[in-house]
Formats: sequence, structure tokens, C-alpha cells
Amino acid sequence: MSKKLESWLSRERLRVALPWVLLGGGALTVDGLASWGQLNGGAAAPLLWMLLQAVLLLAAWAFVLQQVRRGPSARVHAGWALLLALFLSVNFLWAALPHAGTAWRQIQPSSTQPQLRIESQDQGRTLRLQGPLQSGDAARLISRMKSEAALVRLDLALEGGAMGEARQIATAVAERGLQTRLVGRCERDCVLIFLAGTKRQVLPSGLLALQRLDAPSLNPLWVHWLRSAQRKLYLDAGLPAPLVTKLLLSPAPFLRDTGVPEMRIGKLIGQTRFALDIDLPPEPGASASEYRQALSSNSYWLLLERRFPGLTQLATDRMMAVRAQGGSEEAALETGHALAVAGVQQMLGKLGPEVRLLYLQLLEAQLAGLKSDADCQALLSGDVKVRRRLPVELSQREADWIETAALEPVPDQAARRFSSLEAEVLRRSVGLTRMHELARLWGPDGGTRPGCASARSSLAQLQALPGPQRHLALRRVFD
Repeated sequence: MSKKLESWLSRERLRVALPWVLLGGGALTVDGLASWGQLNGGAAAPLLWMLLQAVLLLAAWAFVLQQVRRGPSARVHAGWALLLALFLSVNFLWAALPHAGTAWRQIQPSSTQPQLRIESQDQGRTLRLQGPLQSGDAARLISRMKSEAALVRLDLALEGGAMGEARQIATAVAERGLQTRLVGRCERDCVLIFLAGTKRQVLPSGLLALQRLDAPSLNPLWVHWLRSAQRKLYLDAGLPAPLVTKLLLSPAPFLRDTGVPEMRIGKLIGQTRFALDIDLPPEPGASASEYRQALSSNSYWLLLERRFPGLTQLATDRMMAVRAQGGSEEAALETGHALAVAGVQQMLGKLGPEVRLLYLQLLEAQLAGLKSDADCQALLSGDVKVRRRLPVELSQREADWIETAALEPVPDQAARRFSSLEAEVLRRSVGLTRMHELARLWGPDGGTRPGCASARSSLAQLQALPGPQRHLALRRVFD
């Protein structure tokens, strides 16, 4: 057996086959390690794999020259060697070399490139992270997190760029039970840190910018593996499957922006029971700044603030006062909801008939869910407790109406008073009793409101009126 093996090893075919095995196997292995490094490697890993790919490329061309020098007898081998060298050249230039700039910047001294900035805010309750992720940033941030005993959240405005660092930070955030909040662009692997938060919020300036990882190889085996591995990583982190699919179908290395509506649909950010509610800052020790930012993370409160400047600060003060007196989270949220309803009542006095009619239809739907006259009267007077007992769908419908109404232009002049002629037209249309009933149908003035049956009848009759008379009736209700 040893003689046969020795004879086989001495043959020419082994001397010819060995370079092929080394070059082909080496290229497959290095490309695989480079693809693995995209998900798990440190900041310097891409440059290391690129150097190995360059060494293999030079070895392939040296093998081509060696085959050519052997003369006509090695012409076939030289041709195949040339094809291998050309493939490795295209693979290096097209797939690996584009990563060179990023890899080089990652290993530069910290003094020559932008740094990850870590800023403490809200008396140590918040750490704001801004800038690129680089080698060693995870260890630096985790050490800082351990030194901040009052820390409850991370504010993210990260450029990403180092998947291994991001995964370490995400693990530390999950273990500490921190909240995460987007305050700027959260790019690439920053999404893993954001998804690790126990509660997630997005400020108006926040945005997710997702990126499909680009395999540093043209080998379809590793291209498919990297895409599958990124899909599993993001799904395990909590990114919804539709968003992952869209991400993997987007071209690399371009960023795909994901705004608040898409994040809300995908349940990436907190879903409160009522549309006007917010995720309150954890107590004790929450600052006014935290309350204002929590309110600004709700698009409906942003619209109300635009219509009534200072409303957010007023809501902040009153909600903080409730919590300072030992009130529950529900009591604080009711306080904020009551201010929003007061804003609705002010808007109704300055809106056109079309938007008012939409609110009247909403009011009719809200009344349909109530049975006792006391509840109907409380609802028509603006009581928040009754509103919060209604189905969640009606709360969302009211919030959508607020969005429509807040975007309506503010009239330049005050609403004119109801004239005697208009009162006579309305009286002949609905009757004197109904006209007086319309005047006390709605409002926070403390007057006696009609019961359920009477209110529903008034709303139905109002909507059945011809256009001009209906406009008069709407003014009678809301002016």
C-alpha cells in the first residue's frame, strides 16, 4: 500500500492539481470568512480578508505565468489557470475593493477621524450617542453605561459601520433593560441597538436608515449565505418580516429610509391604547424635558402644538404635577387627554362646515356606544373618562379627525354672531324646540346636555338638512 501511495504521489498529476486545490479552496475559504466578518467581525476584519484575497489573486497570476512557461504541453492548464485568475481579479475589483475605503477608515487612529460622541443628559438618565461606530466603541460605551446608575435610555443618532460593535451594545442594552429613542438618523447596524430597547420612541428628527449587507464576493454561495444570515439576524432582533424583505430586496450599499408611519405599522415603536396617549418617562426623577420629548414623539400632539403653541408645555406641567402628587400613570394620561379635548373644542369654533360635519359624525358614533343618559351628557360636555371607556377604534378616529382639523387654515377673522334672520331660517327648518336643543348639545360650559335619545335624534335631523340650513345648524352647535 505504501508503494502504491508513493508511486501516486510522485506522479505529475499531483504536482499539477495541488495549486488548483490551494487556490480554489483558499479563495472559497477567504470569501466565506469575509462574508462572515460582515456580520460578526471587528472593525479591522474587512481589511484583513481583503489582504488575503489580494495575496490569492497574486498567487493565481503567478500560477498562470508558471503554466505558460511550461510550454505547449501545459496549454490547457494555462487556459484554465487564466480563467481562475480572471475570476479572482473580477471578484476582487468588483466585490472586495469597494469595501476598502470603509475598512481603511475603521483602522485609522482615533485622532484622524470622527469619534462616537457619548453625552449624558437629563441628570444622567439619558446617554445620547452620535457619530460612527468604530472598533472599541462598544467597550467604551458599556463601561460608561455601568458608571451611570440612573441611566434609563439611549438616544440614538448613529451612523453604524461596525456590526460586531453594534451587536455587543445591543446585548448590553437588553441586559440592562434600557429604553431606546431615535433622535436622528439611525443607520445600518444601529437598528440592532434600537430594537434592543424595552420601550422604543421616535422624535420628529428620528429616522431608521436600513442597509442590506453587500457580500465581499461574487461567489453565489456566499452571497446567498450572507443574505440569509442577515435576514435571520434582523428577524431575531425584532424587525418585522415585511421590512426585512423590503430591506433585502433593496440595492446595496444604498440606505433605505424607514419613517414613523412604517415603523408604527411594523410595531417597531410603542403602541399606546389610545392614540393621544404617550409612553410616560419612568418615575421617579423624570424631568420636564423628558415629558416634552415624549409628547413630541406623538404626531397628534405635534399637530396640536402647531395649532396651539404652548400646549405641550402646559400638558407637561400638568402631567408632572399629577405624578408629583402620587397620581397614577392613567391619571396623568387622562390629564393630557383632557387638554387635547379642550383643544378640539377650541378648534371646532373656527373650522369650516365640512370638517365640523366630520366631527358631528364622530360624535354620533361615540354616542352609539353609550347607554345611560349620564354618560351621553358627560361625553357631550367633554368628559375624558367616558371617552376612555369607548372602543379604541373611536379614539383613533378622533385622533385622525384632529390631524385633519389641525391642518385646516386658521380663519383671519372671528366667527360672526348668529343673526336674527339666520335664527328664523333655522327655526323654520327644525322647529323652535330643536333649535334650542342644538344650542346646548355640545360644549364645556357646564350647561345641561340632552340625554342619549334626544342627542341622537338631533344629530340625525341635523345631517338630513339641506346644505345651507345644515351649515346654520352646525354653527348653532359649535359657535
